[in-house]
Amino acid sequence: MSGKQAAEPAGWELVERCARQMRAQGHSPVAVKTMKALTRPLVRYLEAQGVEVRHMDGEVLYGYQKHLLETQKENGSLRHRNSVARLMTAAGMWCEFLVKANILADNPVEHVKKIRQGQNLPKGLMKEAELGEYLELLGHWEDGANLWQQRWRYRSHVMAELQYASGLRLAEVTTLKEADVDWDRGIIVVRLGKGSRTRRAYLNGYALEVLKRWRGMRDLVLKQNDALKDTLFGAGPALEHTYNSLLAAVAQSMGKSAWTSHSFRHALGYHLLRSGCKLRSIQAILGHEKIKTTEVYTKVDESDTRAVLDACHPRGRA
Repeated sequence: MSGKQAAEPAGWELVERCARQMRAQGHSPVAVKTMKALTRPLVRYLEAQGVEVRHMDGEVLYGYQKHLLETQKENGSLRHRNSVARLMTAAGMWCEFLVKANILADNPVEHVKKIRQGQNLPKGLMKEAELGEYLELLGHWEDGANLWQQRWRYRSHVMAELQYASGLRLAEVTTLKEADVDWDRGIIVVRLGKGSRTRRAYLNGYALEVLKRWRGMRDLVLKQNDALKDTLFGAGPALEHTYNSLLAAVAQSMGKSAWTSHSFRHALGYHLLRSGCKLRSIQAILGHEKIKTTEVYTKVDESDTRAVLDACHPRGRA
């Protein structure tokens, strides 16, 4: 047995079995990877508590949820309630597999009261003008210290424009293939998106032109070992970390809080709503399964509320 295998917590083989079943059922590699990452904390918790997988019950899962809410992360902060909810959802999915595999009699997560999730927009979300300035700065790929950094920055600029235009998640960008894009109509077929659902995403004229230029430059910009023929951006294993690090660095140069790839998706929904786009249209653009998910963009910050009051109140107009 290798050192890596020995380091895995007791019960991890059952997570691997669940992962194999998901692959056989046609779930995307991203979905399988996410399931394993979100289930690992539970398996480690069981090992630390000396609880065998087959002895999991509602009391154990209640203790696990309490542990997630009260235990600090490595950076000293507590987990957001939404993050805890995601971990509990993953626990429920794994336990459902264990029930079908006759390892558990029933799903213990169903006996734990669900925590209420927050429905607020992420902090530090940029307004339209700020995001325009941000994308402009990101587009200065000549600022890279060497040719490699310049190439990387150019690719990141194109990916950012694509995300802000379409609302694609980073996992959907990195698996995008040239054949998935209708280059005449600006329509993208997102295969095996979140929940393993296939949907359509749409590009405006500017973003389509940026993407067309990238297609023509792609083989010149990417390194030989990065040019994965089956993906549009030649995404390597370190893409997510390096891309998000660059996005955060550019945001910080503007005096803004950390900005990640997923912020573009939130910004798109927020900006569309501010421009008068209907919720149902935003739901279709972002590919939300439920309208309740889209309703988060109806939250407005204090500055917006004050501006509306000043503009609309009779005494304010006077």
